[in-house]
Amino acid sequence: MSLPRILYVGTFPPHPGGSGVVNGYLMKCLHDSGYPLSVVTPSSTETAGRAELVRRVYPRIALVEVPVARASIIPWGTRLDDPERLAQVTRMQAACAEEAERHRPGVVFAGRENYLDGVLPWAMSQSLPVVCRAPSSALLMDGVHGTTARRFAFELMAKADRIVAPAHHVAAGLANNGLSRIVTIQNPVDMARFRPASVDRDLAARHCLRPEHVVVAHASNLKPVKRTDDIVAAAAPAVNRDPRLIFLIFGDGPDRAKLEEAVLDSGLTDHFRFTGWVDHTALGDHLRLADMALITSATEGLAAAYLEAMATSLPLLASDIAGAREVIEDGKTGFLFPVGDAAAIADLIVKLAVDPALRHRIGSNARAYVEQNHRLEAAGDLLREVVADVVRQGRAVGAP
Repeated sequence: MSLPRILYVGTFPPHPGGSGVVNGYLMKCLHDSGYPLSVVTPSSTETAGRAELVRRVYPRIALVEVPVARASIIPWGTRLDDPERLAQVTRMQAACAEEAERHRPGVVFAGRENYLDGVLPWAMSQSLPVVCRAPSSALLMDGVHGTTARRFAFELMAKADRIVAPAHHVAAGLANNGLSRIVTIQNPVDMARFRPASVDRDLAARHCLRPEHVVVAHASNLKPVKRTDDIVAAAAPAVNRDPRLIFLIFGDGPDRAKLEEAVLDSGLTDHFRFTGWVDHTALGDHLRLADMALITSATEGLAAAYLEAMATSLPLLASDIAGAREVIEDGKTGFLFPVGDAAAIADLIVKLAVDPALRHRIGSNARAYVEQNHRLEAAGDLLREVVADVVRQGRAVGAP
């Protein structure tokens, strides 16, 4: 029996963010298993080069790019009646309908909650089952996007045939908010790309890193929820205690200018390096420049940045939040600190900086944990089960 076509709608590599990375992993699992795949995805200057990447990595997919100003369209922070948001929703709906005319799908897969608004009414009118991945639900439940967005998102998600939570704590929170038909597929990581290996000395020289430096890496989209000001607040006392410390910031986003200004005002310019966005295919090489990773977020579902650092055998320092507790056993696979506690962060940084053996032990434990619990193959197996199940049951929720 032939496999049904998947119509995927959402961010897709090389989208600069965790949702695009993980959705790319998951869709590749389906693609490599023989599922026909159509991808409808926002396109902007941030995703330049996608067509070539798709031809190389996903040679059998049908790619439909929807031009937008920024790759993260239909933002939760926008008013629901905002004309630009509504126009984006309409464009996504039209693109899905046109692609379905060319290649009839058997399942619609929304890569993030906010894409349901663009696909759910159309999919329901076609009696197509809908799977929704929920990487932003932790932020919704913690109020980051506001109560209106949370209520609207949960109303949409209630109509999906399956909700794929990226972490167990997200699944529990969704259930506590009255949602059902939830399956947990913890975010996977590419263990071959993110692995311990020797440092690329040319790359290190490009970022003005010397062998005596102790490097603290941070990778994110530099949004307010990442609390990057805590990095500077912790860096000042940490550098005073250990001047070898260098903070290597991978990424870009709305708080970058504020972060650079804080570094300048604190007199820490010589101890910070800003790389801008790093292509995901090169991120493993960049992480191997570091001795530890630091993520200061106020909330996370299950950050790809956690898993990529741990897979690279870096000891991870992270805010003591549910997403971090799901992967970090404090003192064994990483270290947790109270959200916003700059003094505690500085203490942990210096503790690791002066103890290479501790860094090695924690990093080795971290990679072993990720290898056992977050392999691509396991996530792919679970996703194939979800797809087979919804195809077997058909459109059962809110059918017209």
